[in-house]
Amino acid sequence: TSLLGSHFGYPVVADETIEIDVLCGSRTIVAEMRVKAIDWEGEPMLLASLRDATDRKRLQSEREDRLREQVGRIEAELAARRLGFLYECGERLSATLDPEAQLDRFLDHVVPDFVDCCVVSVGAASAGSSGRRRYRFAGRHADRRLQGVIATLEGAYRDPTFPARLAMTEGQVIEDVGIDSSAEWRGVFERLELASADHVPLSGSEVSGCVSFVLTNPRRSRDALVGESFTASDRLLATDLARRLTVALDNSHLYQTAAEAARLRDSFLATVSHELRSPIQAIQSWVQVLK
Repeated sequence: TSLLGSHFGYPVVADETIEIDVLCGSRTIVAEMRVKAIDWEGEPMLLASLRDATDRKRLQSEREDRLREQVGRIEAELAARRLGFLYECGERLSATLDPEAQLDRFLDHVVPDFVDCCVVSVGAASAGSSGRRRYRFAGRHADRRLQGVIATLEGAYRDPTFPARLAMTEGQVIEDVGIDSSAEWRGVFERLELASADHVPLSGSEVSGCVSFVLTNPRRSRDALVGESFTASDRLLATDLARRLTVALDNSHLYQTAAEAARLRDSFLATVSHELRSPIQAIQSWVQVLK
């Protein structure tokens, strides 16, 4: 009755229900207003009915706060898990300077805890002392029965139209939803149950290539960090993982180059030392004869 004779202050529309704030003395309540078109003494009218919704609104707000807290806690736990996963990857890669072992450690780390399948195609950024570029191709599938099939994908990574190859040449992440539809490779993709992939370039001072992080259909890794599809956070983590692999392979390549240089140096010094000793020994022999 406190509203009788006062200016309503809200636009009303027939057959509409809205929530409004109503000042009742010194406090404000939340009211649910329903508007209905009626006939009043032969004149068209709008009948607005108000119902106190303060308690319902308060309970709803409390539920939303609890939900936000739960989501925040889950996101914090997932972020901590991702950071730990990334740190452990770096530790495993830095424990060896053998590039083959590094690739094995990387693949074992990301499959199946991150994705269902992972493929790495990488080569030296420049030719070695032999004049040839060292090239490596490796992969891992969560279903080890399909491991042998991955080797047949190597040709796809040499195809200039394949998304992974485009990631190498363009130097950016290529999202491959549904996996390349080329008939040449479709049969292999179907056997591996590949559904979607993110191809992340490897671009270092010593190596270049691509890492393909792949999801299968059906999913093989129910507890993997990646859900049913790649998110922006997943792509950031994939990029960080690829960066750590690049640094590790760069370091192993530099170590092998230095070791090869040391071997050549030692071989040269041994040869020079031998050649220098031989004339001296001959002179000493003739001196003994002359005596």
